[in-house]
Amino acid sequence: MLTHDLCSRSASPHPALHPKPSGWRKAACILLFAAPLFISFGCSAEQEAATAEDRIAEYRRHPSERTKQAAAQALANFDEALRRREKETLKGNQSPKQAAELAKLELKRAQLGIDFTKAKVDAFANGMQKAFEDR
Repeated sequence: MLTHDLCSRSASPHPALHPKPSGWRKAACILLFAAPLFISFGCSAEQEAATAEDRIAEYRRHPSERTKQAAAQALANFDEALRRREKETLKGNQSPKQAAELAKLELKRAQLGIDFTKAKVDAFANGMQKAFEDR
């Protein structure tokens, strides 16, 4: 409803009743439609990979449920960015450079998955060791 009020002005036989939107209204309209596009595309796959790597390292240093969830979410974000990159790459003719970059990202995702699994196993083993030491 708000976007309708801001963006669409029907032609009226009485121009004084429906003046053209001002500059700030045009800007607001553009932002309302452009913001979801920026949010949906988000960060690049490379940025998401770096974020996931950082979150996994943080979980390895300080294993807790919060850091574990942050690492899992970062991996999920990387997966989504990777899927977007695959779709973009497969839409057009894939150059050898694009294919190599995609393969590199897929390899990075596999390695990060292994690192996260190792970190979870290490955290579990350390938790078990502490539990037996406390007995």
